[in-house]
Amino acid sequence: MVFIAWSASAAVQENVLGAIRTRSTADGTWVELTGSLPPSFTTSSLPDKLVVDIAGSRLGPGVSESPGKGLVRAVKGEATGGGVRIVIDLEEDAEATLSTRGNVLVVAVAPGVARAAAEAKRRQAEADRLAAEEGARKQAEATRHAEAEATRMKAEADRIAAAESARQQAEADRLVAAEAARQQAEVDRLAAAEAARRQAEADRLAAAEAARRQAEADRLAAAEAARRQAEADRLAAAEEARQQAEADRLATAEAARRQAEADRLVAAEAARRQAEGDRLAAAEAARRQAESDRAAAAEAARRQAESDRAAAAEAARQQAEADRRAAAEAARRQAEADRLAAAEAARRQAEADRLAAEEAARRRAEADRLAAAEVAHAQAEAVRVAAAESPRRQAEDARIAEVALHAAPTPTPAPPSRHGGPAEISHLAFRPTDEGARITIRHDSPPVWRVEERKGLLLLTLENSRIPRPNDRRPIDASFFGTVVGLIRPVEDHADHAVRVEIALRKPNARYEITQDDEGLVLDFSR
Repeated sequence: MVFIAWSASAAVQENVLGAIRTRSTADGTWVELTGSLPPSFTTSSLPDKLVVDIAGSRLGPGVSESPGKGLVRAVKGEATGGGVRIVIDLEEDAEATLSTRGNVLVVAVAPGVARAAAEAKRRQAEADRLAAEEGARKQAEATRHAEAEATRMKAEADRIAAAESARQQAEADRLVAAEAARQQAEVDRLAAAEAARRQAEADRLAAAEAARRQAEADRLAAAEAARRQAEADRLAAAEEARQQAEADRLATAEAARRQAEADRLVAAEAARRQAEGDRLAAAEAARRQAESDRAAAAEAARRQAESDRAAAAEAARQQAEADRRAAAEAARRQAEADRLAAAEAARRQAEADRLAAEEAARRRAEADRLAAAEVAHAQAEAVRVAAAESPRRQAEDARIAEVALHAAPTPTPAPPSRHGGPAEISHLAFRPTDEGARITIRHDSPPVWRVEERKGLLLLTLENSRIPRPNDRRPIDASFFGTVVGLIRPVEDHADHAVRVEIALRKPNARYEITQDDEGLVLDFSR
């Protein structure tokens, strides 16, 4: 009697919902419904809503809704005839799973499979974009370095022999293109491998999560069905026993009533035990089924992930092979283009050198012709004057002409060089300065020199000298530096054992200064 009275009191006790809370993290969103008793509930769902009916309950004071967070837009509660209805508005393609924790009903909301696939696709696209940008940046950097190196080597090639320049330029371009192709292939291979790994991992996680959710849903459904069936069987048996006992009580005396009560209690206990046995058997069957489904789903997911990984690896290998072939073809074409460009540049440089040499030879011949004509004219004029004037006037004119021609003290005989023969020029160089330009000529012994000015030309003659090294006989084109000095041309006069340095002046009446020391001469030109 005491047990029955306690059960009746517990049956009419209400579950008061005291709080509705929503929280969200990077892993999902949770709605927690906290009551005064463990909840008894049923659910129904729409594409974007989840409805939870909690039987035998009511809303506590001030509890009606909760603001949305994460995958939950809003949570609202309302009273119904038999309890409380909770309506949860979900984001599109979200899935909910219900569980209890004491008096708390927990609704876990996670992204659906489509959302997870979309997120994986977005991450894949982002990885592809970053890989493409990194490849483009490295390609641009390699191209910039290649262009800078090509420019430097081109300038060096213009300074030295054309054939050597063309070879070095082609070799540098080939190495740069090969390195750029290798780096691009490596970047593409790493990006493809990373994309394949991320895709396989996303597919594996999505499949495992789907299998886990399906197994959990099947287990909950089976458990709920078993619980409801056991509850229905128990109530039916109890009701039948109660009606039988009541009939016996009315039909018989107090002894019969007591017997009926005893029979009812025995029947109720038997029904309870039967219901408990049925519930445990159903729960065990549901657990085994869920475990079997989970293992099958996990195996299917593993096989699918393995298949996807193999397919992605094969696709990545094929893509890398295609990229390698394309890079090799591009490198070959670039090397061919560079070789043709270098050959064309070498041909043009040789043509320019030839034209410059021809022009210099023409100018030198013209200068020699003008000098010879001027000397012949001066000699003829001197002969004419000598025949017409007195010896004294002739001597005076000769002295004045000597001073005008040399504009410097009469040179003394050149001392012998250190090795006993003509003095050797060991250095001829040009460099621009802040004031203008400087030409440096080094001897192995103090030189004896004279200078002559002609129209657009300065002739510096070094007596008893020679240039032993062929490289020092090469002309120097200084016109590129924008000073008054143009072409510098050293010429050996073997008949007079002298060296004549012809300096083309790009500006008339150019100012210069010559200084001499024990090692040679320095010519400083002003702007």
